[in-house]
Amino acid sequence: MTMAGPYWVSVAVVVLMIVTNGETVIDPNQLAPIVQEILNKYTPSYKGENNIIRFPMFSVAVSVPYNEGKFDMSKVTDSGEAVRKKILNCDVYQSDRVVAATVLKWPNVLYQCPDGDVHWPEIWKRCRGKGRKTWAVVRDKCPENEIGMGEADHAEFRTLQHFELLLATITKSKTDLMVFYVRDSPCDRTCTNPGNDRRILESIKQIKKWKNNYVVVFSNIFRPDNNNNNRENELRESLERLGGAIADQGSKVKDKSSNGLQNIFRCYGQPQMKCISCNTNGAVAHKCVADG
Repeated sequence: MTMAGPYWVSVAVVVLMIVTNGETVIDPNQLAPIVQEILNKYTPSYKGENNIIRFPMFSVAVSVPYNEGKFDMSKVTDSGEAVRKKILNCDVYQSDRVVAATVLKWPNVLYQCPDGDVHWPEIWKRCRGKGRKTWAVVRDKCPENEIGMGEADHAEFRTLQHFELLLATITKSKTDLMVFYVRDSPCDRTCTNPGNDRRILESIKQIKKWKNNYVVVFSNIFRPDNNNNNRENELRESLERLGGAIADQGSKVKDKSSNGLQNIFRCYGQPQMKCISCNTNGAVAHKCVADG
């Protein structure tokens, strides 16, 4: 059963652009409603084990058109139902305005999309059976323990692999705002780890095609299962690497304000969404690595 996400406000907004130290940044007060609208429409959920409602990790990229003096979400016509249905089936939704995906994580896929097509061909090669390759079939026909517990393709990684139509759109229209949203902040051991083959540091550079009219947004602080007293430092370094990947290399400004952090925001809160910049005088803002 697909349910709408826990976000209810629906608005079309104007996002103000402010020039600071020669760099264009987004006013966080005007960014908040547009992020709220994205979450209203596209937050996925499903019934997991024991019929508990699950909200899977997901990512969505939206190219918001500039219309009559404002960035206008009402011009993004991809329906929430269509997007959620597609990504809850463990597929990637792709249009010329929206790209979205959930995480592919074993064994969660057995509840989220048991009849969905398997996207890990290397797993199927090691399994018995012929015919359509679904996660339920993998469960039934793969040798026990063939798939590692918690093995996953992250949502942001999957979203960034399907930017073709978005890039075609921005080639025609130079005024869109790109909002790249992922529910949790980027993990340091996969997403921004230069040595991991599922990192996003190269593929995320595509958003610079939006000519600094782009933001990377997250809501929650990434929290791994294990406890580590050094997590804040690791998450801070992760955001610094992400900022370096999306920084405008053509900028003439050479001070610390040009490290890409000004394009990263944390947007969270209910019932009132608020956004904070992850850039504080060239350093990572504390609220982007820790609550409280």
